Amino acid sequence: GLWRIDCAPLATAAEVVRKLPFALDVSITGNSLHVITPPDVNEAAGFREPLSGANVSIQTIKPIPPSLEDVFVYLTEMMNREQTAAGKQA
Repeated sequence: GLWRIDCAPLATAAEVVRKLPFALDVSITGNSLHVITPPDVNEAAGFREPLSGANVSIQTIKPIPPSLEDVFVYLTEMMNREQTAAGKQA
């Protein structure tokens, strides 16, 4: 699924969310985070406690449909990871 998290400060929030085991990908989009999770993540509660514990102010956490930008960013990052992994194996 894809989640939008409106919060501040964004850099701290991104750092916290990237460490969550169910966060597959995290990107800063405008004034919010977009987080890709497995389809079975269906509650915002998993985000709230870690973010609040890091003194991140949360306005909203909600599931959203992916935009073309989200798909582009995700695919670009996956290609970069594959190229980096291939370079390490060579």
